[in-house]
Amino acid sequence: MDDHQQNIIVKVKSMEDGGSILFRINTATPLRKLILAYCEWKELVADDIRLVHKGLQLERDRTPEQYKIKDGSVIYALLTLRGS
Repeated sequence: MDDHQQNIIVKVKSMEDGGSILFRINTATPLRKLILAYCEWKELVADDIRLVHKGLQLERDRTPEQYKIKDGSVIYALLTLRGS
């Protein structure tokens, strides 16, 4: 494993119900995998969820390392509103 890659634990907190789930993720893993795991746990559709960390909406294809997300960080999950 690369010196910069490591496993971290992050808390994903729902903005809808305030509940939170802890996930272990490698810092080099694209965030889409975190979204998929969260959505599977909460029985949600992945396309309907956005992750936010320190006020910044996270892009699915980027990694925790690119955003400097550290062990113990809180990431907020928001449902995306869809218009008709």
